[in-house]
Amino acid sequence: MWHKTAREVRSPAEAILQNRVVDKKKPIGPPPSTSKGEIAESLARAALSAVPVVGGPAAEVLSLVVDPALHRRYHHWLEYLAAAVDDLHEHGVDVRTLEGNEPLITIVLNATAAAARTHEEEKLEALRNAITNAALGLEPDEHMQIMFVKFVDEFTALHLRILAVFRDPAAWFESHGIQRPSYYMGGRGQVLEDGVPELRNRKDIYMQAASELGARGLLAAALSGMVSEQGMWQSITTPLGNRFLDFIGKPK
Repeated sequence: MWHKTAREVRSPAEAILQNRVVDKKKPIGPPPSTSKGEIAESLARAALSAVPVVGGPAAEVLSLVVDPALHRRYHHWLEYLAAAVDDLHEHGVDVRTLEGNEPLITIVLNATAAAARTHEEEKLEALRNAITNAALGLEPDEHMQIMFVKFVDEFTALHLRILAVFRDPAAWFESHGIQRPSYYMGGRGQVLEDGVPELRNRKDIYMQAASELGARGLLAAALSGMVSEQGMWQSITTPLGNRFLDFIGKPK
């Protein structure tokens, strides 16, 4: 289990510094794979140390069902954290310089907690990108950073896909190798069903997801109603929705 006493819990920054012996006289370069793994594990352990310990029947359920799954997710998330460290090095950022960056540590902790609550790879990738982009200062507002991570936690991968489609429907079709249909007029839901085939005849699900995205201020128009062909291919994400997609997207 991922439980530690209060004395044993270290901050992610302390864990990084204690797990890596650095010769300050040598040039800073990409860390070896083992160090990268240690950094990722230190960050993850700090976030997951708060999982409560329970007793009785609940403890048995946790031991037989939940605990093995948590361990699998924990180790899988370590791979994403290690990839985030790689991303930062590719952008010329040495993670040791981030020690004391409290807003970033908050993002890492929130993202790690969210990672423990999902099996969806798209969400894990979004959380990894959020950590990297937060460290790179892509979204300068720390309150917005936390809000965006919470969005990823609350949404499903379907929500993220719908938002990505309607940022630029034509680009989505092209990037996914789907022939762009010719419409005279119709509903935006038709574009979504053609662009994401697994959503065909699942209007009840994607309409609900789109409604939730609109309630968060990420989509500017509903998918219901008839519009022209030009309107069907028009972007309907809001400026806030675009900021969110940039923040959870692959670092540029």
